[in-house]
Amino acid sequence: MSTRLQSFALAFTCALSLPAKNVLENPGFDHGASSWDFFIPESSKDHGNTFSIAPAEGMNGGPAAQVRSPVNSRCGIGQKNIPITGWTRYKVTFWVKAEEGIEYKYGPVLRLNFRSPADEGDTDYYVGLGGQVATDIKQIKRPDLLPTAWEKVEAVVESPINAKFLSLCFFSWGVQGAVYFDDLSVEPIIPASK
Repeated sequence: MSTRLQSFALAFTCALSLPAKNVLENPGFDHGASSWDFFIPESSKDHGNTFSIAPAEGMNGGPAAQVRSPVNSRCGIGQKNIPITGWTRYKVTFWVKAEEGIEYKYGPVLRLNFRSPADEGDTDYYVGLGGQVATDIKQIKRPDLLPTAWEKVEAVVESPINAKFLSLCFFSWGVQGAVYFDDLSVEPIIPASK
């Protein structure tokens, strides 16, 4: 085997064996609401939406985030300005459940907003139940039912080449009732093919 090919094989093997690093802080809400902001768009400001930590509703009986709206509304929890690498695939994973009998338009949705340093242009991705990925919320298929037991959602998104920062929000989108989130993660996989 040539030296160049051996170097490539070693680099490839090392890259595959590197542990993925979650770019989110406090992904399991073990430190309460630390690092998480509550987002309510202007159109939902007067709806009485709340964000709290449910101490025993989590995946393994631990804490989980609860986002509640008394009327059909939109709100969510997010983190801003997370440093990321451009032209990289990111694996997104989160667990979600909803209380029984709630009304909804879209349901739980994750919005990822990739930004360049000079805000030259944003790229948004939406991840819905079942791992659907779209660039417009209207392209996310409304689920027939919302899960009332914990359901894992996974997807892979690719950051634009000029992206340096990620802001994201786990939304309760068009929901009346409570939605729970736990074990949230955004991890780089490998650089995208150039």
